[in-house]
Amino acid sequence: MAITIDATVGGTSTNVYATLLETDALAESMFATEAAAWLALSDDETKAPFQVRAHRLVDTLAEYLGERVSSTQSSEWPRWNVPRPGGGGSQFAYQGMYNCYASDEIPRELKLAESQLAIWLASRDQAGDDTFGLSGTAALSALSVGPISLTFRDASSSDGSTYFDDVIVPILERGRLIRTSGRLIR
Repeated sequence: MAITIDATVGGTSTNVYATLLETDALAESMFATEAAAWLALSDDETKAPFQVRAHRLVDTLAEYLGERVSSTQSSEWPRWNVPRPGGGGSQFAYQGMYNCYASDEIPRELKLAESQLAIWLASRDQAGDDTFGLSGTAALSALSVGPISLTFRDASSSDGSTYFDDVIVPILERGRLIRTSGRLIR
């Protein structure tokens, strides 16, 4: 069954912040080696799972500032009371002390973080590595059937959390979207 991409701001079935066209544009602006796996994907149907997975990770692995605009929205954004870096915006929080992101706005940095992560997930998939351990066999590096033998990955293999901390978190911090006291929520 094909995944339907829904980038509706504040929607009840939103499953991405950035459209596939936005992620394609980012991939085309990157070094070829970084984006090769994404650019090799033949169509939107093969790209959608990576974009949706990146959305879920970005939504659940960071602690965002402010409050969700609606209790019915399916994603963490849009949010109220998140100060915009450098000012500019339509809403004021804290009795007008800060200029904030609008309640119908998805910050550019959030779209960039999601797209960057989708591209990276595609590259890890192409390399045969489920770095966030979301598939049923992600913890296994080898499996034999007779006589039964399992080999588990080294617990120190943390490519996913390292990538999130080193690449995605700084993008979100640049937009002042997350609390900077900690890194990846585990």
